[in-house]
Amino acid sequence: MSDETPAIEVRDLVKTYSGHPAVRKISFTVGRGEILGFLGPNGAGKSTTMRILTAYLPATAGEVNICGVPVASRGDEVKKLVDRLLASPHFGEHFARHWMDVE
Repeated sequence: MSDETPAIEVRDLVKTYSGHPAVRKISFTVGRGEILGFLGPNGAGKSTTMRILTAYLPATAGEVNICGVPVASRGDEVKKLVDRLLASPHFGEHFARHWMDVE
């Protein structure tokens, strides 16, 4: 990945389930070193979008690249680039105690 290649590129992403839209043509870019958070009510498509970005769910339409790697055609490579996706922060089971400032 070159310095100019965005970490995440999403263009016109769509996901439907039996004709019902879960993600409706969203587009965004996240540059290297930037932080992104998804906010929205239940059913807004946040988890669906993350599953598509991490190559665990195919998109209905649109284009997603992670570090310049196309998710649709090279999902196995994307999975190697993305370390972990936590649905909720259960830190105790994922991090060593000495990394946290606790007794």
